[in-house]
Amino acid sequence: MPSFEDAYKSYTEGAQGQAVAGMYDNQRDANLSRMEEEYNRNRSQQQADAVKIAGNYLTQKNDLGAQYERQRRNNNIQAAANGLNTGTASQMQLGQAGAYQKAYGQLGAAQAAEEAQAARGLSDLEAAYRSQVNAAISQSDYQKAAALMQGYQDDRQRQMNEAQLMAGYGIFDGYSNLYGQDTANTMRQLWVAQNPLLAYNTGAITADEYFRMTGEYAPGMAPVAEGGYGGRGRRSRSSRSSSSSTTGDNKINSYADIAAAAKAGSRVGAVASNGTNTKRSS
Repeated sequence: MPSFEDAYKSYTEGAQGQAVAGMYDNQRDANLSRMEEEYNRNRSQQQADAVKIAGNYLTQKNDLGAQYERQRRNNNIQAAANGLNTGTASQMQLGQAGAYQKAYGQLGAAQAAEEAQAARGLSDLEAAYRSQVNAAISQSDYQKAAALMQGYQDDRQRQMNEAQLMAGYGIFDGYSNLYGQDTANTMRQLWVAQNPLLAYNTGAITADEYFRMTGEYAPGMAPVAEGGYGGRGRRSRSSRSSSSSTTGDNKINSYADIAAAAKAGSRVGAVASNGTNTKRSS
C-alpha cells in the first residue's frame, strides 16, 4: 500500500497539485510586490524628510549667527555712545557670546535628536516591512499547504468513488492505485466469491471455475457425457452451434454437440424454457 507521504507527494507534484500551488504562489508574489512598493514609497519619503532636517537647522543656525552679529554690533555702538569703558563692553560681549553659543548648542542638540528619530523611523519601517513579508509568506505557505491537503483529500475521495463504482463490475484497478496490487487482488477474490454469476458473466472467471465454486453448470453450459463436467464432458459457448424455434411464449434451444453425442450412444439431455440454462438430466 502506498504510504501517505508518497501519495501526497505524487499529488502535489502532479498537474493538479502544481496548479493549486501555482495559484497561491502567484497570489503571494503579488502581495509581496505590493508590500515592497509601499515600503519603498514610505522609505523614500522618510529619507527625504531626514535630509531636510539638516537644512532646516542650518537655516536656524545661520539666522542665530546673523542675530548675534547684529546684536554685537548694536551693543558696541551703544557702549561707545554711552561712554562705557572697555572692561564693561567686554563683559557685555562675553555675555552675548555665551548666550549665542548656548542657543547654537541647543539647535545642534535638537538637530541630532530629530535626525536620530528619523533614523529610528527608517529602521522601524524596515523592520515592520520585513515582519509583514515574513507573515505574508507564512500565511501564504499555510494557505497553500491547507489547499493542497484539501485538494489531495478531494482527489483521493474521487478516486475512491470511482474505484468503488468500477469494483461493482469486477474491475479493481482503482483500488490497486489506492491500496496496492496485493490488496486489490484480495478484494477481487472476495468479490468473485460473493458474486460468482456476475463474475462469470463479466468474464472474471471461467465456466470451470464457476462450477467448482457453485457446484452448478455455468449459464449456457450442459453435460454431454457420463464423464461429468470438467473439461471433458462439456462444450463451451464458443464451440456450440445453436438454433431456436419459438412456439407461443416458449423457446427451445438445441445443440449440435448434443446430437453428435447422442449418435455416439451417450445419454444427454438439455431443456431450456424462456431462454433459461440447460441442466443435466438423470
